[in-house]
Amino acid sequence: FELDRDAEARQAYTADLRQAERGLGTFFLCFHHLSVARMLFLTGQWDDALAEIGSAREAPDHLALTVHLDGLAALIAVHRQDREQHARLCAVLDKPLVTGPARHTFDDRSWGRGLAVLAEGDPAAAFGLLHGAWEQCAAGNREYCGHYLLPDLAALAGPLGEREAARR
Repeated sequence: FELDRDAEARQAYTADLRQAERGLGTFFLCFHHLSVARMLFLTGQWDDALAEIGSAREAPDHLALTVHLDGLAALIAVHRQDREQHARLCAVLDKPLVTGPARHTFDDRSWGRGLAVLAEGDPAAAFGLLHGAWEQCAAGNREYCGHYLLPDLAALAGPLGEREAARR
């Protein structure tokens, strides 16, 4: 999916799920559903993304992915302008991310939090959240997330006078 080969990504996800259904690779089943949900969100298939998030919530969460599921669900709620749903999700998005060897290289939580705060009318706080997440990406701690949140970060930087941050 990251290589813009969507059809191949979907085939790989389907094969991955078949393996899990046969009892192979079930440790990563929650991660599988999160990955598919992210792909569906990014391609505008929000109802399907929410269904995958629901499936992920039913799988064992060995990798502490719940906060990322909530972040992705918050992104969908914000884009749909569902204030009730994103308010409910914001209450759980302050959970810390996993650190150490099992840390994740993506950060759906910060992106979701940032856009939820923006939807509540605080662009400076939203910029702070997204900029902090970007700094983690730039430092190599959360390298996977940066290219997704950059458009939102750049859009906030200009009106706030954060031209140097936008340039970087």
